[in-house]
Amino acid sequence: MKRKTFLAWGLALIASALALSTAWAGGWAVVTLDSIPDGIRAGVPMQIGFVVRQHGATPLAGLTPVVEARSTEGGSIRAEGEDSGPPGHYAATLTLPSPGRWTWGIRGFGDALQPMPALQVLPAGDGKPAAGFALAPLLAAAGVAAAVGLFLLFRQQLRFAAAALGLSVVLGAAGLLVGGPAEATSVEAAAPGTAVAGQALFVAKGCIVCHVHDGVPESRDVSASIGPELSTYHNGSDFLRRWLADPAGERPKTGMPDLGLSTEEIEALIGFLNQDA
Repeated sequence: MKRKTFLAWGLALIASALALSTAWAGGWAVVTLDSIPDGIRAGVPMQIGFVVRQHGATPLAGLTPVVEARSTEGGSIRAEGEDSGPPGHYAATLTLPSPGRWTWGIRGFGDALQPMPALQVLPAGDGKPAAGFALAPLLAAAGVAAAVGLFLLFRQQLRFAAAALGLSVVLGAAGLLVGGPAEATSVEAAAPGTAVAGQALFVAKGCIVCHVHDGVPESRDVSASIGPELSTYHNGSDFLRRWLADPAGERPKTGMPDLGLSTEEIEALIGFLNQDA
């Protein structure tokens, strides 16, 4: 009876060891997006670049990663990534067919879908080109009205001059409205360096796979908690700049990889991490 018990325990331990060794040998990876897509229009192909790192550190080449997107209206689409550039870097072309909000993610290694910041897709015909086309005649008409108004004013025909100049002001104001700044095309679009931009980068750069942060709900479902929880983490901006730019330069034995972050991305992540400090 004891021999059977010992045998059962032995088999259980062996099975557990095998499972752990499989998981830690190559069972998970982190996807780091080059940049968050923006300016997206329905039916227009967009290029997506990203790096897949085994255990968040070593670039993995020779994979066939899959980009998957789903519309809140129910449509879905996928695209395969191909080797592009240095080992472990991939590129995929994704065409979202309809406007609206799309959630998406990348299956870099294995079956796990790593989420990315949601996208807001505009109708194919929206944007500045149409606004610019409408702006030109409005400004031309405003200029003509102003010239007529000045001429009538010079001729002392005050009533007609006032009417022409008033029309010029109205047409000019309409031109400003038509030709104003384009609406943000990504639901995560924000000024570089802000906490909102940093929150989106926390997802896009794969931080959610190794860390949990209460400000990023997805991290609770995705994170393997390899690194410390960052919900209440704060630190000096100077240290964080050095750390995010070159982790191994600050702590040679760290498991944190160099993500190749730009200065703007570093400032945005610092703003996110220190927002409640």
